[in-house]
Amino acid sequence: MKYHPIGEMKCPFCGQLNLVYKRPGLSGDVYRCAAELGGCERTIVHRRRKGDTRCGVVAVLNFGHVGQWNPCMQASSQPAQQASGKR
Repeated sequence: MKYHPIGEMKCPFCGQLNLVYKRPGLSGDVYRCAAELGGCERTIVHRRRKGDTRCGVVAVLNFGHVGQWNPCMQASSQPAQQASGKR
């Protein structure tokens, strides 16, 4: 696992909390939406964008294309804490 586990993140396709770690990938961790738990069996990659320190998830669309990058909940809360600490 290259990044932190994403436990409470919803699937970008179906909105369920069913993401299960599958394997490490070339550009990040590969998750899937578990059908056993009522999910849609789609693939999601947890990675960082080039030049960005925050991590997020990207949905893998048909034929290997990727969708929109969305930042993780944990990563988006860290800059707010740092900004509030500086006065």
